[in-house]
Amino acid sequence: MHHFNGASLYRTDYFSLLACMVTGHFLADNPFYGASLYFLAGIARSFPLYGRMAACTLCGICIALACTLISVHQGAGRVVLFVLALTARDMARREQLPLSRGVRSGRPVFLAHLVLDAVAMLSVYSMMPREGFYLVSALILVTGYAGLSSSVRGPAPGFRLPKIPFMDVSSYRLFSGMRFCAVVGANLGTLAFLLALMPWNRLQEGGLGHYVLASGLLALMLAAYIPVSFSLWRRIRGSGLPYFSVGVMLCIAACLIMPRPLSLWGVSAWLVLWVWGISLASSGIRCFELDFAAVGRIAGPGHGPKELSLSNAATATAASAGSSSAMFVLTALFAFLLPAFGYASLRWLTLLVCGLSLAFMAGSAIFALREPLDVRCREKLILYDKGGGGRNARIEESMRNVLVRPHKANSGVRILSAMAKLFLRLRVCGAENLRPGNYPSVFVCNHGFVYGPVSAVVYLPTYFRPWIHDVMLDRGRAETQLHKSMHKLVRLFGKRAGGALVHAVAGIVCRVLGSFNPVPVVRGASRDVMNTLQVSLDALLDGDNVLIFPEKPRELATNLPRDGAYDPMVLRNFYTGFAHVGKMYHDATGKNLLFYPVFSDKRRRLFIIGSPVAYDPSLGPRESKARLAGCLQERMSELGKWS
Repeated sequence: MHHFNGASLYRTDYFSLLACMVTGHFLADNPFYGASLYFLAGIARSFPLYGRMAACTLCGICIALACTLISVHQGAGRVVLFVLALTARDMARREQLPLSRGVRSGRPVFLAHLVLDAVAMLSVYSMMPREGFYLVSALILVTGYAGLSSSVRGPAPGFRLPKIPFMDVSSYRLFSGMRFCAVVGANLGTLAFLLALMPWNRLQEGGLGHYVLASGLLALMLAAYIPVSFSLWRRIRGSGLPYFSVGVMLCIAACLIMPRPLSLWGVSAWLVLWVWGISLASSGIRCFELDFAAVGRIAGPGHGPKELSLSNAATATAASAGSSSAMFVLTALFAFLLPAFGYASLRWLTLLVCGLSLAFMAGSAIFALREPLDVRCREKLILYDKGGGGRNARIEESMRNVLVRPHKANSGVRILSAMAKLFLRLRVCGAENLRPGNYPSVFVCNHGFVYGPVSAVVYLPTYFRPWIHDVMLDRGRAETQLHKSMHKLVRLFGKRAGGALVHAVAGIVCRVLGSFNPVPVVRGASRDVMNTLQVSLDALLDGDNVLIFPEKPRELATNLPRDGAYDPMVLRNFYTGFAHVGKMYHDATGKNLLFYPVFSDKRRRLFIIGSPVAYDPSLGPRESKARLAGCLQERMSELGKWS
């Protein structure tokens, strides 16, 4: 299938593949012979950068494969000629990269198509049954028309690219890994589906039914894939990571149902999962390609639109060559095994190809989990880029540390957040109160034991750095703290096993909390409090929002009843010291900081964002701090009663 608008996961024309398999089946009694030659030609077609070496490799391996069969099947040479004619036709319509000179005329390409299509048809006409020749001719015409209507991008002849410009950007390296694994997995998965349709126990009898069925299902899949992908590309306005991740998960689900016996319902389920999966993943790739234009402006000179276009084309070409190489190895292996072991033994080929597709899709998901350009990071990047960029060196440097330089992955947090969503299932209300144009801001949330922090991490729809007690950021002190709250488990499992459990939990907790790049909160002397406020100010100056949980501990709160059961969802009195960061930010920037009240309601399954309260510099420091904290507590109390 020809790629659509430069973002498709497909770099293999499966209609041409089927034509080569039909030709290999009837002329050499081995469909894998034609398939292996086609994939080999695809490798050489992907790398014209190395001209003579690619041509010599192609000719050498073609001769080697032909010699193994030509003594038994005289039609093997015709298969080679057929595949080379299709390859030359594809090379004739190759579109040049942006740095190449000159534009090819459409008329010579059309004439080359006619000549090479005629050569391909004549090479098999006299040695193939009439029905097979009609099917191959139809496939050649379909692929030729599709190729003329949507050219494949590739390097110009003689062009050399010693280094991909964006590969020094850490987030782009992860993106290229995502793309490579997804392309290889998508092509292997489609190949496995085509192989699963073939009745290997009757293939040697010469029937064309399975090839016709495969062509029809492939046309159906393409007819659904193109409009779905185009519609998604036009509608997506946010980060491509969620769409890519969901698409990969759907493809993995399709791979898992593949080994089962294919029925009408099984084929229908696979088609639905696969079409939506590759459409979502392709849309996510397209979004990433657009977002990296903004990343390039942060990365500095040598990362402009021209370099990004070159990098995208180079990574797509590498992914195409990788998928062709993987499929060539498999089909070439079975081209040699087929004469020795017969068709019946090849039913395991489908399982092997499907397993490899599953492995590459899983690898793509791992790269996606490590990709820092997620929804929240993208929001910060786009807001900064829309503001013109270059006006705040601190914000630019902080984003460069995350997106350009090697960055510690927070994949564990993403997995835990996805799992937490399954259990929390909150409805976000009040998102319309957010004012991204006024970021950075401070979000003030209730604690509710651990319910408030967890729900804020999962559902707060913007980027932030949270306040976290410094005890929970040090493994030794966190283990001591957890011993107190997990003393029942320690008694249940015993001192040794319980202590090991607490030690493991402390390590996980510290790792997860540390991945948020938190603001450590040190309780005690006023100097420690000022250090916390200074780190918060630095975070705001770096362009990050700050998430604060200002409720006093249960024993210090004055608004709780002294008798009766304790309810963690009751809002406790606030510390007021956090409000001083408003004055510090005003002194540093001259702007009034916005404080958003946020309430996480466990009973009603709501996560509510209230209208912001602005710091008022006209009041004295004490008065402004008390007024701000009091106003926020009042609004959060109202949110707790909101309906």
